[in-house]
Amino acid sequence: MHITQAKNKLATYIHDHVEKLLGVKDDIRTHDIIEFLEVIAGIYVESCFLFEKPDIAMSEGFEKLSASLGVAPTDAVIPYQSISHPQKLDARTEQGRALARSVLEEFGECEFSFCEFILWMVSNYLVDWEGNNIPRSDGFRLFMDAATRCMAFEISAQELCDIVIEKRIGTSDWSLADAVCGLSAYAGYKYGMTQANHGKEFYQDSHIDMIVYVMTQEAVRMGVPAGSN
Repeated sequence: MHITQAKNKLATYIHDHVEKLLGVKDDIRTHDIIEFLEVIAGIYVESCFLFEKPDIAMSEGFEKLSASLGVAPTDAVIPYQSISHPQKLDARTEQGRALARSVLEEFGECEFSFCEFILWMVSNYLVDWEGNNIPRSDGFRLFMDAATRCMAFEISAQELCDIVIEKRIGTSDWSLADAVCGLSAYAGYKYGMTQANHGKEFYQDSHIDMIVYVMTQEAVRMGVPAGSN
């Protein structure tokens, strides 16, 4: 990839914007590498969605990144504390995807060049973070996992929406609000079952509060009256 002054400026803009998203200001708070990596993963995923088969584009990008770094991603077990909660991962990667969409028009080249540009940025970050005692193979693995989960969330959501449109909105005359309520209730039910104690008692924690909050926000946004239930 040919590096131009415009691309260097765009890389600087993306870096500064990500730091602002993460609340970094005047070196008072340095960015958390995991959080930063997840936003960058979102940018990469959005670049993959420019292609007809984004999953294949992502896999090929990982191969290019491996060749650029000269290493394969580690196959070691990732520590639990290094894995973000799905809701937080989704929020950060969505920030990255939104940022990618906002800079695409400024890039001025084809989608292949944009994808290579993002991979070039990722490669530089992973090499730089070795100075923070994060081997590039470990950083590569964390990046791969974040990007893969981000794409899985999006594709799963699209497929689920297609099913709802085909089975409910198309044939059962459900409104959009009905669909959101149904999906929200089912999501809450499935989460509750994962937290159940032998299927009898539900474990209440901050995560379920977060899910209820999101469910309520989405329901209200779609025109469903809010209530205590």
